[in-house]
Amino acid sequence: MKQASVVKAGTNDADAEDAAADNNAAADNAAANNAAAAANNAAAAANNAAAAANNAAAAANNAAAANNATAANNATAANNAATDDNDNDNDNDNDNDNDNDNDNDNDNDNDNDNEDDNDNDNDDDGAMTT
Repeated sequence: MKQASVVKAGTNDADAEDAAADNNAAADNAAANNAAAAANNAAAAANNAAAAANNAAAAANNAAAANNATAANNATAANNAATDDNDNDNDNDNDNDNDNDNDNDNDNDNDNDNEDDNDNDNDDDGAMTT
């Protein structure tokens, strides 16, 4: 900022010069203030643009997070459904009880007892008399 001149007592020319110097100083100061304000406004506009970009990125991130959560939920639901469907109890109950009950006992009951009941008793009951 420029220093305004000190008003001196004296001739009218000195007063006019002092007034002119004051006006010039005021104009210079106003111009500097306007330039600073313009710079501040430009910086604020840049900050606002950056904030808008950040907000857009945050919105995109939020949308992506929501989509990821939905995808994760869908995947979980699909996995749960697949798990339920896998309960097919593959017991393979092939009850082919190969017992081979041929019961071939080979009971050769031919009973060859050879019971030759030829009782050769020679019962000559011829009592010998003299």
